[in-house]
Amino acid sequence: MIKDLIHRKPVTFSGSLYSPEFKRDFKTERSTAKVEPHPEQRGKLRLMIDGVSDSTWFRNRKSFHIETSKIKQTPKEKQQNNKRIKL
Repeated sequence: MIKDLIHRKPVTFSGSLYSPEFKRDFKTERSTAKVEPHPEQRGKLRLMIDGVSDSTWFRNRKSFHIETSKIKQTPKEKQQNNKRIKL
């Protein structure tokens, strides 16, 4: 897989990717990764996952995870999460 990425060929994979920005793993069923030239920084490369940059992909996954976790919470859980500690 790494050999194909180095030669700038698209690679399809499943599993999880770690984001140092969010300090967690994000799972994917089927994604495509490709290394391509950076459009703004001459001579540099960037990793593209599913057609977007890796940082954008992780941000999209994070926001999707937040939205789905809000939907799964019951009203009682929401109320408990909103309580503040009084001193």
